[in-house]
Amino acid sequence: MHFSSIIYAACTIAAASHIYDTSLPPSHHPDQQSLSPEDAKQNKEPPTFGGILTNVLTDDTSQLEIRILDPNGKTTWDWTASRDLEKGFPHQLGNCTIHNSGRTDAKQSEDGSLIAAIYGDAIVVIRYAPDDPKTDKSVAWGICTNTSLLRSSHSLEFLLDNLFAVATSGQSQDDGIVVYNMSLGLLSPNQTPIQHIPHLPDAHALVWEKETQILWAAGMNSSIDSKAAASGLINGYLYQTPSSSNSLPLQQTPVSQHHLPDSSTTYTEWSDKPDLRDEWDAPHDLILIPSQQHTFLIPTDLDIHALNMSSGEFISGQQVVDTYLKGFFPVGRRSGKNRKGAVEELPRSDIKSVIFGADGTPVYVQALWRDFFADKLNFLIKEERKQVDLQGTIYRARYFRMK
Repeated sequence: MHFSSIIYAACTIAAASHIYDTSLPPSHHPDQQSLSPEDAKQNKEPPTFGGILTNVLTDDTSQLEIRILDPNGKTTWDWTASRDLEKGFPHQLGNCTIHNSGRTDAKQSEDGSLIAAIYGDAIVVIRYAPDDPKTDKSVAWGICTNTSLLRSSHSLEFLLDNLFAVATSGQSQDDGIVVYNMSLGLLSPNQTPIQHIPHLPDAHALVWEKETQILWAAGMNSSIDSKAAASGLINGYLYQTPSSSNSLPLQQTPVSQHHLPDSSTTYTEWSDKPDLRDEWDAPHDLILIPSQQHTFLIPTDLDIHALNMSSGEFISGQQVVDTYLKGFFPVGRRSGKNRKGAVEELPRSDIKSVIFGADGTPVYVQALWRDFFADKLNFLIKEERKQVDLQGTIYRARYFRMK
């Protein structure tokens, strides 16, 4: 679902206590799995959770801050444009970082050296080198997003060959995916994409699957405000290394396509908002489950689904919770009157993202009811929800591999 640029002022809630008891020896941490007999023989440490990457609009300063958090919500690294843009940084791109409050996605590159984020009216790719202060936090690449095609962008993804994909997220058939060449650096904040893949309105999520060399995208088959029924669409685009005979890195048409199983509107949540209540249920994210080959979680405005890409089979709702998110508990009361006037419960509505730590711990972000943003991270530890208050609002959170 698209949203206005009005900044949401989060309620101030007391900070949550630590999720993990750091006084325990490593072998007894609740966020670590038991060692297998084989690993125990080799004296291997059990996997720890890792970190969390997100983009926060802070309560105290009302400025955007890219943060890396540990599992207790402690900030271990952060970046803000007002503090970290170096002298001589391109003026136009710098201006784009200080306007608006765009913060819909942030991701880490495969090698861990770069962090990309939608930040204000810009997309910035920042060097992550905490052991090298001269390099750390400098901007490697960026573009302004205050254009008709990019202003609603909700997701991004690193590709091979120093290429970078953006989901445009608008409502026309011209919307979908654009691909940029980061090798051009900071020459122009209005860089022309090297590829444009249309016909995926409301594209909200991109996921690179390394094993298959496919870029997966979640969007709609038509606009969310279409008078005719619209449904969620998952497309897979095969990567092909650019060459003299082929300049396009992604096949222009999908090699795989799946339609979500239902077409419903968001009336129950937004009945008092005429501009929102007739929008069709749309995907918010696309999450590759680490322990399940070719299986994705797909949270939407109304519920959550899981899709096996090999078989094309879906499971939905409580079955997804029982299988992958044991201990899930909705954020706040989530009910309203539907078109018939009956009260309808939507406990799994507006989940914006789900991540799985290296130890398997799920973490989800769920927007507040009748809002677009969240103010907490929700950890599922031993099938029980533990929350971390962020002292600000976020749209999503991503897993971060700690160095």
